[in-house]
This record gives sequence, C-alpha cells and structure tokens, in this order.
Amino acid sequence: MNTEIEEPLAVSVEEAARRLSVSPATIGHMIEDKRLTASRLIGRTGKRGRVVVHVASLVGLLKATELRR
Repeated sequence: MNTEIEEPLAVSVEEAARRLSVSPATIGHMIEDKRLTASRLIGRTGKRGRVVVHVASLVGLLKATELRR
C-alpha cells in the first residue's frame, strides 16, 4: 500500500493564499505580476471559469525567497 500523499498540480487561489499566509487578492496580484503561474479552467458557456495556481510556482517562489544564513 502506498501511503505517500500526492501533491496536486494546481490549487485554487484561496488555497494558494492559505499556503502562503496572504490574501487571495495578493495571489491575484502575484499572478498579474507573473510571480506565480496560473491557468483558467473554462466553465460553462458564458462563465469566466476558475483560476488555479500551479503548485510548482508556489514552491519556486518559496525557494527563490528563502532566507540563507
């Protein structure tokens, strides 16, 4: 039995905000500034769809801003 938990490829804006301890609006600004990568999942006709943040970009951001001692 595999007990390892797999990380999703992408998470909601709200989940990304929770993981970084910032607001969803801050995540939106980081996407606009191209500090995070995201995709829009198209919903039903006439809907804007749902934005998901790539987990790899969250990890990359944390590694890039890691404090070195």
